[in-house]
Order: sequence, then structure tokens, then C-alpha cells
Amino acid sequence: MPRPPRPDHLDAIFHVMARGNDGQVIFRDDAGHRRFLNLLTKAKERFRFRLYAYCLMSNHFHLLLHVTSMPLSPIMQWLLTCHASWFNRRWQRKGHLFQERFEAIHCQQDSYFLELLRYIHLNPVRADLVSAPDRWPWSGHREIIGTDPTHLIDKTFPLSLFHRDSSSARMLYADFIDAGIPDCHRFPDPFRQGRSAAQFIVEDHAEDVQRGSPRTSLSDIAGDIARESGFSLETLRRAGRARTLARARRLLVRRAIDNGHRPYEIAALLSCSLSLVSKALRSPWPGMEGNMENT
Repeated sequence: MPRPPRPDHLDAIFHVMARGNDGQVIFRDDAGHRRFLNLLTKAKERFRFRLYAYCLMSNHFHLLLHVTSMPLSPIMQWLLTCHASWFNRRWQRKGHLFQERFEAIHCQQDSYFLELLRYIHLNPVRADLVSAPDRWPWSGHREIIGTDPTHLIDKTFPLSLFHRDSSSARMLYADFIDAGIPDCHRFPDPFRQGRSAAQFIVEDHAEDVQRGSPRTSLSDIAGDIARESGFSLETLRRAGRARTLARARRLLVRRAIDNGHRPYEIAALLSCSLSLVSKALRSPWPGMEGNMENT
């Protein structure tokens, strides 16, 4: 397996994590959060990187960014130094605010990117601070779904992984994030485990990454299911209450997953939510009950 690029590598996406020294708080109030977001805005202008996700917690933060013309190290050095200097002045303290080294993991796969997107924005839910990610004001989630008018996140690329249409993409993105809430506590605290959360995600999805390109195209799978079931492609893409149609749609989901297609691609084909794709995979087989209806 090739070695990952160093943090000074250009044209690369990184999941970056930084923590307070000895776990100390780095954001004491809302003013601190706002000041850091303002720093992020200035950093984007200064260093020309793209920001795809962020989440600010009390004693650490996560960024998912794409470095282009400037290496990651000077970006993070500037960001951490500026925040630490301001924090120490405001709270009349001395000494290091952050741990010696930020952690940066290279993101090379779209599937890994999406899991990081979900992991980062579910941090406050995982910490039992809120019940849903859209209730946390200090992350990029609400901007991506369109309920926060801030222009800090570069939304085009993340949303393009869900659907060509921006409205559909936002809905599928929201479904994808929410579908991770029941299992979000299984990911470790990145600063209490011997391996980072990013590394955990890499290992947890290694099998998906190794599968590589899908063996059969999604359109071919849909065509096969249409011939086998007797339903037209147009009918398969619509929800219906007929049990045979629901069964055919579930069969399409399972066969597509077996051939390496991602759930959000299948959801887009069937015009349904990611949560319903997930339910189809959990349904008993072959006696599948219930309907797979559009949302």
C-alpha cells in the first residue's frame, strides 16, 4: 500500500483535528466560536483552500479541507497561532493552548470523504450535546442543508456526490447524515483511543474501498430487474404500494450494493431517501415486508 502524502502535499483533501493541550477547553463561549469562524474565513482568503466541513467542540475541532496552492502545515500554524494568541489575551493566561501537533489524515476515496463528512457533523450528537446535527450552531451542517446563510463551506463538491440537482442533493445529504445517528456512538473519541477516528473510518470501510469500481453498471442492474420483474424502468423508479413492486425495488437495492454501488447513487436512481435504502438492506430476505416509498 503506498504511503500517504505528507501534510505539505498540494491538491489533497485532509481531515484535520486539533485539540487543547491536556484536553483543556479552547472555546469558552460563543464569542470564541465566532472569532474562530472569522479566522477560518480569513484563512480561506489568505491561503486559498476549500472547506468542506467543520465542527467546533469545547476542547477540539475538526476540519475537512482541500489544500490547493498552499501546503497544510502553514495554514494550520497560522490558524492555531492566531486563535491561541487571542485566547490567551482574552482570558489572561500563558502557555500552550493546543497540543504540539495537529493530526491530519489524507482522504483519497469519495466513500471515505462521505463518512468523514458524516462523522464530523455528528460530533455534537455523539457527545450527547444535541439530539440532531442541525441543532448544533458551530458546524457546517446547517449551511450545507441551506438553513444557515453563512458562506464559509464550499458546498458544490460535497453536494455533487449526492445528486446533480442542488435541492435533491441537500435532501439526500441530510438523509445520509441523519441515517448515521443511531450508530454514531460506535466511532471512538479520536483523542482517547490509540488510533484516530479517521483511521477507524479508513479501516472500517477498507472492504468497500478494496471493492473498487462497480462490476455492473447501475443502469444495467435496473434493466435486469425490470426484465425479471416485468415492471418498466419508469415504474421501478416510482414508489408503489404493490408488494411485488416493493420487492423488486428492494432486490434492485441489494443487487446494486453487491456490485459496489453506493447507497446515495441508488437513492438518486429510485428517487427515495438514503434511510429507505438502508431499510431495504436490513429487511428480511426473501420475505421482505412493507413498502419502499418515496420521501
